[in-house]
Amino acid sequence: MGNSPVYFISYKTDDKNDGIVRDIFRDLPPGEKHWLDKHAKDVSTKGMRMGIEEADAFLMVLSPKYFESEYCCMEVHRALTLGKPIMPIYNKSEYRSRDALKWIPEELARLKDMVLLPVSSDDFEHMKLELKKIQNTKPQKFKGEVPEKIGKYRFDDRSRKIITVEA
Repeated sequence: MGNSPVYFISYKTDDKNDGIVRDIFRDLPPGEKHWLDKHAKDVSTKGMRMGIEEADAFLMVLSPKYFESEYCCMEVHRALTLGKPIMPIYNKSEYRSRDALKWIPEELARLKDMVLLPVSSDDFEHMKLELKKIQNTKPQKFKGEVPEKIGKYRFDDRSRKIITVEA
């Protein structure tokens, strides 16, 4: 690793964040092996898990349907299981911070104690300043037990299976 952390970027596609995610990835320090599905060689579940394992920090780009996604929930669970520092982010062009806090499921309520960073796509120069803030903010460790279930999914790390527990 160079001087900056390697990030894994987790987000729900088609939930008003694709542009922001692309901009975050583009403006991260070059030369590092940041993980974003659109640029990853292996986008399978195994590839995602490896990307999280190789990352120094986990960027969680929250949106209304983030915790409805099997893959997002699996990624969060894996990052928590590995003790990865987490940085929750939300798109302030589309949502308010109080909205973003409501999306976090009860089993991850401790995430609400973390710094929730806003990012906006309305003004490119302002967004560049916000992205610098992301790079200069130290991701935080999750304080609490890693839940077996996130949203409607339960995880079996031994078998690496995801089990839907609610319809």
